Amino acid sequence: MSYVLLLCLLPGIQDAMMAFDDDLEHLGLFITEQDVHRARAGRLALDFHATEAEKLLERARAVDVAALPSLDDSWWAENQGLPWSQTYPGINHYTGQVPREWTAALQNTMRAALLYPEEGLDAQARDILLGLSEYSFAYEHFDVGLNYTTWGRQVLEAYEVLQPGFTEAERAQIDAFFKRMLEAIQQNHEYWIEHEPGGALNNHYAWHCLAMIMYGLFYDEPELVEAGLHSPKGPLDSLQYGFRDNGLWLEASINYHFTATVPLVIMAELLENADYPFSLWDYETDDGHSLRQAYD
Repeated sequence: MSYVLLLCLLPGIQDAMMAFDDDLEHLGLFITEQDVHRARAGRLALDFHATEAEKLLERARAVDVAALPSLDDSWWAENQGLPWSQTYPGINHYTGQVPREWTAALQNTMRAALLYPEEGLDAQARDILLGLSEYSFAYEHFDVGLNYTTWGRQVLEAYEVLQPGFTEAERAQIDAFFKRMLEAIQQNHEYWIEHEPGGALNNHYAWHCLAMIMYGLFYDEPELVEAGLHSPKGPLDSLQYGFRDNGLWLEASINYHFTATVPLVIMAELLENADYPFSLWDYETDDGHSLRQAYD
């Protein structure tokens, strides 16, 4: 679009976006109204942000919901009796790669719908979320709790944005999906605590606890938030025992340092957005370890 043409259309675009501002009042946990306003301002900035916004819109328009992979779990029914060492490739595929194709389409469409409300992409985003809500969470393996949380967080974020557009029956279906997700992650977390397949402290625990915390905050179940914060091997234990003196995560790898701390950062942000009476940003252990130190 040319600069002159954009300037001619700019007042109309701004009016169209302002008309959707009343639809943002339900936001605040994953995405805030301020986040949306900044993003929409970037769309009109005639710079890098505008270019990225246009790319996002192109990705959303290119989504073919009918072409997304099947969520059928018959592979697990046929292979669940095998040792977990043999099922790992399939587990990675069916609990990681397949649902992430859905969440990539969902995230692109949901975010484009927020940036370009006049495009009407929210209906496509709702269709994707409803399709994904049929996922069974039937799989069992060391990695499923982490996998479910990484893409489940993206789905819950999208649900926060899209929730007003669903019918009561559709919301019940999606709520049941998140309940299945939580129960599967909690079961996996208990397995890790009992058997320690990755050692006494590992990045997986933080991801499991993130699932409990984000679910508890979204569905107003503070006991789940507390369970996630104070779980054995949870975020407070990670900060107390999980870092070397120089602030590096105990697995001594930059990759695993971020794998372990990213869920803690997400927790801290969600707790802050929810005005929760505990700040993971400000928490410091008796010997001076903190989340901020991990990034200093």
